[in-house]
Amino acid sequence: MQNDFEQALALAQTYEALIAEYMRAQGWWIFPTKDYAKNGAPVLLGPNGATLIVPDLFCVRGAERKWVEVKFKTDASFNIIRQRWTMGVARRLWENYFAVREATGLPVELLFWLDKEREIRHARIEDIEISHKYIENKVDFGGSVFVSKDSIPVDLWMTANFTSSFGKGAS
Repeated sequence: MQNDFEQALALAQTYEALIAEYMRAQGWWIFPTKDYAKNGAPVLLGPNGATLIVPDLFCVRGAERKWVEVKFKTDASFNIIRQRWTMGVARRLWENYFAVREATGLPVELLFWLDKEREIRHARIEDIEISHKYIENKVDFGGSVFVSKDSIPVDLWMTANFTSSFGKGAS
């Protein structure tokens, strides 16, 4: 029997696989980084023993290269103080994605699958507006970064083709 974390991970990996299939249909070659992580998150090994957690997918199409991180969320949260809809990302991962971009010279995109809203949004990390940060361990170990939902465009094709046909993934 799976615990809540294992169930959430399996569900997230299902959505990640769907996004990878979509990208393959668009002519991208996909390297799913999770397939090469024996224990824990996949990492990029750097000089002097440095490591960086890498996004879920490394994508190649001709001379184009990019990283894509798929974030499955049940829904966005409304922040009453800031009067905006937000989505959270672990601060250590957010910082890692920028470090991966700097180390590799390749763009990093965050893709949010919002289940209750039944929409998919994605953008390059540098184009995403940060709403606020929590340094404390309130939500994630090491703090959280909350991004403005409205700063990330809806991918209409993905939304129409995936969220309506796949069914509800979370309660």
